[in-house]
Amino acid sequence: MKYITFLSGTGLVTLHLIDAAVVDVEPGASLARHLPWLAVTLAVATAAALSYRRLPRGIREAVAGTFGVLAAPVGAQYVSSASDDLSVTGILLVPAAVLLLAAAGAELWGMNRGLSRASAWARRTAAAAVGVVLAAAVVAPLAFAVLNVHKPRHAYAAADLGAKFRDVYFESSDGLRIHAAWAPGRRCTAVVVVHGGGGDAYGARLQARMLAASGYEVLALDARGRGDSEGDNESLGWHWDRDVHGAVDWLTARGVRRVGALGLSTGADAVIHAAAEDRRIGAVVADGAGVYGGKDAGDWHGAQSVLSRITIGNAFPAYRLLSWSAEPPALKSLVAKIAPRPLLLIATGKVQSERELNRVYYRAAAPPKQLWEVGDASHTAAAERHPSAYAERISAVFGRTRAASAAYAAAAAGDLRGYASAARCR
Repeated sequence: MKYITFLSGTGLVTLHLIDAAVVDVEPGASLARHLPWLAVTLAVATAAALSYRRLPRGIREAVAGTFGVLAAPVGAQYVSSASDDLSVTGILLVPAAVLLLAAAGAELWGMNRGLSRASAWARRTAAAAVGVVLAAAVVAPLAFAVLNVHKPRHAYAAADLGAKFRDVYFESSDGLRIHAAWAPGRRCTAVVVVHGGGGDAYGARLQARMLAASGYEVLALDARGRGDSEGDNESLGWHWDRDVHGAVDWLTARGVRRVGALGLSTGADAVIHAAAEDRRIGAVVADGAGVYGGKDAGDWHGAQSVLSRITIGNAFPAYRLLSWSAEPPALKSLVAKIAPRPLLLIATGKVQSERELNRVYYRAAAPPKQLWEVGDASHTAAAERHPSAYAERISAVFGRTRAASAAYAAAAAGDLRGYASAARCR
């Protein structure tokens, strides 16, 4: 009965893996990136199913428990998002998790029967120690990767820029159709606004409205896989720089010569990455930049337990596997490439990792640069906590660099008439 319970739960998980990889595929998503992780995960599930009855009882409990713990939060995500992105196989992960955890519990029940009290407690202690290490080294990193790769898409919500805007579409630098809300402005500078990893353009509406109110042209985009944009969801934003490049292409094709970029959380990582590669971006505001990849985790030397270091060290390789993506460069190396364009880093004082990492990035960057640590605001909440100061700071950053950014863009295009026009546009 325990074996049948395990097989039933694993079968439901396998059904969802196949559905997510080759059936319920987002528009613009690449099957070439889906098939490798599908092959790996199916191989693991098949091996577990075929060898389950021959494994020691403790190993069977660990395998069933691990599968169940991984299935449960993903299934819960699909249940909570059913009204926006219905996935029947995703919802079936909930009963799959119940079956797998039931199988794990059945394996665990009575394991110490017949042992002396001392032997039973010795086994429990050893099992608990192994469980903690397994959770830190395997379960937590895999859960991090699974939850970030398999996020359902939420219903599109208009960004509401506080000004007249229209929906526009453009191609990312790798060919995906990206949606954005565009609001023209009276100034000669446009700002690309990039939201955080859990949302879409609507999530950055407060910052976009501040810029629009200050007269800037605003292009608030939905990153790939979010909102109304094509592609797989990428919560870590490892390819979002390509969406930013596409946004800059769209603006410059319209004759815009001065382009800034503002990003929140994952979007902050993305605009730093894009600006390091694209000198048409003349100013950067990065609000809540953090750990972009494993290389950045190595730059944080704050207080961490051994187990947390193991978890973080394994999380990004797991994400690389399940997303079939190459890890981006370290943010410390990317911020060093932004000067002489101005950079404003905004960090919360409430999260030690964010505060310490932004100090690392600030030291790595060259002038002109600023670091604003907001001690009484949570992650990316400085705009809400201190709206006037926030609006003043970001407007000053983009305002001071308009002429330099425009001059570079016009000169790079060989457009001397555009250069003269840029110099007059203050």
